Amino acid sequence: VVVAGTAVVPQAQSPQRDGSFCRWYDGYSNREKVPLQLLQRKAAAFKKPGTSSAGGHAAPGAPSGATCETLAQYSHHLEQTFGEHRAARLRAAASSLGDRAIYLYISTRDVVCILDSTWQQAWDSFRGRSVLHAALDPDAHQYCVSRVAAAKARGVVLACVDVSGWLPASDRNGGHGPRQDVEFGSCAYRLIVWSKPLVLLHVSAVVDALFLDTDILIWRGPEGTLLDWVEKNRKASSDLLVSSVFPGFLPPPFADHRVNTGVLFAKRSSAELIRGWLGQAPSVLRGVTGDQEGLRTLLREQAWARRAVQQIPHGVVSEYANGGQYGSHFTGVPDKAIAMQQQGRWKPQLPGCQATGFVDTPRNSTLKPASVAEDLP
Repeated sequence: VVVAGTAVVPQAQSPQRDGSFCRWYDGYSNREKVPLQLLQRKAAAFKKPGTSSAGGHAAPGAPSGATCETLAQYSHHLEQTFGEHRAARLRAAASSLGDRAIYLYISTRDVVCILDSTWQQAWDSFRGRSVLHAALDPDAHQYCVSRVAAAKARGVVLACVDVSGWLPASDRNGGHGPRQDVEFGSCAYRLIVWSKPLVLLHVSAVVDALFLDTDILIWRGPEGTLLDWVEKNRKASSDLLVSSVFPGFLPPPFADHRVNTGVLFAKRSSAELIRGWLGQAPSVLRGVTGDQEGLRTLLREQAWARRAVQQIPHGVVSEYANGGQYGSHFTGVPDKAIAMQQQGRWKPQLPGCQATGFVDTPRNSTLKPASVAEDLP
């Protein structure tokens, strides 16, 4: 620890070539039954010629054997597979950060450039708070450690926790060649996203935590920061706050349970709900969105879970790269780096990230960030 299938009829309109694959996908009411072949065809139709998957979700590809076997094995007992030693590291780091609610991130080496750009624009929101980063591989941990000084210069305590070894690393990029993003819907992708409730379970047992996906840019809004908004607007009866998907698909109260797990807020009383969420993993094993399918299933089937979950209004953090009051989630766009560049929001400081959206370095090389001076305005 360092501190400093069968397809169903879509409810949404028919997809257009210039639309978003994820927006089309969200039109299905029972996504775990959408066959992989259909997903591949639709994703290919939405992919613009000449675009790269670097920095974004690519079309679902053929699953790699070892990772898919691991996913199937892990799904029946996710909490146990994570290991008490990793859980203890998270709890120890969270304990060192005091009692005030923190920001929480999880990353792999595949999204280091996106995370670097995100953090570069989030220091103002982080100021006066602590940030805990859980790294699923050594490169992601090394990156976090390299940012501790920059965080301190901005008045932010950054805790870096190495929880590597849980993911089967060999299948993620073939073990050689340039860094490429994990493909959306792949077994590796689904395994990675199931780390969200796992990490959140252990961190929130110690301190209130606001988890954010790495592709969510945040800024100050009418009530301060996003974490300020959560603390002012959460209900005492809510054990989990979660972001929502496209308001037209979300008539209250959770009529179709279309939640998005990019933004999650949990507290000490959230453990029962999170464990119920983890328990859905075997039933949604083929669902391409992994943890998100699990939470939607839990909400659809369990009234007690619906009572314990509070939905964050869509306009607070908007999806599909549409700016909200406190942030923008770059989900459902063909290439996140390009989308951010087009909005003037692609600002990584890590060498090699500015143009491509991924770091092309050997596995054991040293990530060399820009100097602390370059991080300051």
